[in-house]
Amino acid sequence: MYFRNAQHENNFYSFLARAGKSEHCSEPDYLAAIYILSSLAEDHPVIEKCIHPDSINFGLLSRIGTGITAALIHLAMDVFNPFFWPCHSVQEFIRENDPYYGRIVMNAIKIRHLV
Repeated sequence: MYFRNAQHENNFYSFLARAGKSEHCSEPDYLAAIYILSSLAEDHPVIEKCIHPDSINFGLLSRIGTGITAALIHLAMDVFNPFFWPCHSVQEFIRENDPYYGRIVMNAIKIRHLV
């Protein structure tokens, strides 16, 4: 799995543990959402407080950031539950056109739909 840097990888495993999951869990929605959120946590430490056992506080997360951060949070919401959070997150991300997070987005979609 691609990680942006060592901090992203550390956050990913820490968030999985915080959510009571493992990298081998059979819930690709959790894995994909946590993968995205962990990529943002270095710049937005409040994200960690939104990860709970068996839940993610997307209400609070939806108020964090603008631009690429907001687009990535919306994508995390979308991969977690596309019916509850009707976002157009992939289109948002494309509008932001941030190559730095492009690989994060593609891996999250892969995790969600191909695992």
